[in-house]
Amino acid sequence: MNRLPKNGYGSWAGWPVITTLLLAPSAAELLTSSTPPTIFFLPSVFPLFLLLYGAGALLAREIVVRWQKGWPSMLLLGAGYGVIAEGLCAKSFFDPHWRALGSLGVYGRWEGVNWLWALGLTLFHSVFSITLTVFCVYLIFPSLSKRVWLQRGAFSAIAVLFSSDVVLFIQKGNSYHIPRSYACVTSVAALAFVVLAYVWPRRTPRIKKAIPKSPLAFGALGFLTSGTFLMLLYFFPLLGLPAYLTAFLLFALALIAGATLWRWIEGGREWEPLQQFGLLSGVYGFLALLAPFQDFNPGRPDKVRGMTAVGLATFVGLALLYRRLSGEKGTSAVPSAM
Repeated sequence: MNRLPKNGYGSWAGWPVITTLLLAPSAAELLTSSTPPTIFFLPSVFPLFLLLYGAGALLAREIVVRWQKGWPSMLLLGAGYGVIAEGLCAKSFFDPHWRALGSLGVYGRWEGVNWLWALGLTLFHSVFSITLTVFCVYLIFPSLSKRVWLQRGAFSAIAVLFSSDVVLFIQKGNSYHIPRSYACVTSVAALAFVVLAYVWPRRTPRIKKAIPKSPLAFGALGFLTSGTFLMLLYFFPLLGLPAYLTAFLLFALALIAGATLWRWIEGGREWEPLQQFGLLSGVYGFLALLAPFQDFNPGRPDKVRGMTAVGLATFVGLALLYRRLSGEKGTSAVPSAM
């Protein structure tokens, strides 16, 4: 077994940690308009999201590095995180009146479980909240992407804070009551994803570069995948199609997008930073374009204000990252295997 990468644990190692802590909740809650700026930055809200999303993404990243695994394990840990965040903390897997559900409180609901929502949000947290957050931080700090960021004591402290935040959400968050058996099954499902992440085989990194696809192709893949995901989750239920068909299409979307990306990088070979940026900007760019419309969306029962500024800030951040990457030369910023 290869030895873990050494780390001097200087003050410089704190920057990717801080960026991960801030980026995960900002992307998952703020950019998606799930929590608008007027609520997101409240002193009573922001620290809770920081520990739930940021600490969750940071722990997943550190576990993958310590286990010497790759991106499949990151996705599996992200799925486990999604089950904890939505199934246990928010209880949105079960609550038919959860504020973000819409028609999914009835459509795809069976035996007290919002099955279609559970599937969609597990995929969302796996890809967006966890994996894409780490992916972005690696682009910002490429030289630190293969290093361990947290000493054992710091890792334990983050784990305790994350666990305490989860318990606080469970006890003081959504008051919807779920049967104890459902909570147990949900916990076992989250643990199963962690076990799968641990046993997933580690691939040997390849030397050759990815197929010479334009960064625009990667951007289009991210943009179209994000748009199709939201359409399947929120608009297809309005068509009256069977719920199992929509669930099948969600699975198919994940498989097609993953297989396309896998083929373009030939099963995990190193790919150029601008190609990585294209994928990232496609996903974030879609939500940034959608953000201003949330300010004037008459269909939302909650008051959403400030999303236009969030969208503009996202584009500014992407532009700065592009400027930095386009002026650099070298190997891939995101490792194919960690």
